[in-house]
Amino acid sequence: MAPLLDTLIDDARRIHRNLSERGLRAYVRHRLTNYESLLAQISRHEFQTELYPILRERVGAAVERWATGGRSPFISWKFRT
Repeated sequence: MAPLLDTLIDDARRIHRNLSERGLRAYVRHRLTNYESLLAQISRHEFQTELYPILRERVGAAVERWATGGRSPFISWKFRT
């Protein structure tokens, strides 16, 4: 599992001024995964309405596992700083 970037919270705050748990997850999903390229691929597919929820669920689960290391709630690691 990859460690979290030391500057993750600061980087995310540059995009989301009032950073919340939801905003942090969105930042990680869009900026630190291949979510955008996968989304572009499924948007050209005739079954995009069926594929999008699956993509979102799987990327969300991967972001959650990566961020928590399987130990603590997503937000607990450094959000308080």
